[in-house]
Amino acid sequence: SPVNPSVLWGVFGGLQRSNDGGRTWLRVAGRLPDGVLDFSASRSRLDTVYAAAQTGVMRSLDGGSSWQSVFVRRAQATIVRQLPSGELLTYVVGSGLMRAPSEADLSWLPIGQGLGEEIVMDLAVHPGSPAVLFAITVQGTTGAQSVFASGDAGRHWIRVGA
Repeated sequence: SPVNPSVLWGVFGGLQRSNDGGRTWLRVAGRLPDGVLDFSASRSRLDTVYAAAQTGVMRSLDGGSSWQSVFVRRAQATIVRQLPSGELLTYVVGSGLMRAPSEADLSWLPIGQGLGEEIVMDLAVHPGSPAVLFAITVQGTTGAQSVFASGDAGRHWIRVGA
């Protein structure tokens, strides 16, 4: 967790939390959203966690005990990330790569020209230059995998590997 580096989150038989840097783990009470693919811990609130799941983009304000949808559509989300600036990024199937200005303002807006039929499976943000993004994708109809890069915070993408 950016708030406390000793707090780690993981999924194994349900949501788990370590408060001691991974030495011990406790299973979190409550039901995990269906089909979780990704997590992101809040940069400002210790017990706030975001999940990308089959049921959409979800948020827990109580350390994973309960979850609420924070995206207008209930469609599969594959990634969720919070940037050092506080902005949140998510990829939602059928909507594309989306950005919300902050945890207090989850008004999601599409980013740039998108990636066409590509589904984002992982996203990395350059630690020294947050406008530089790398996406690992799978093509929606063929299943082919690719790596894309963006130098302008996701507005434009170029394929850099397959």
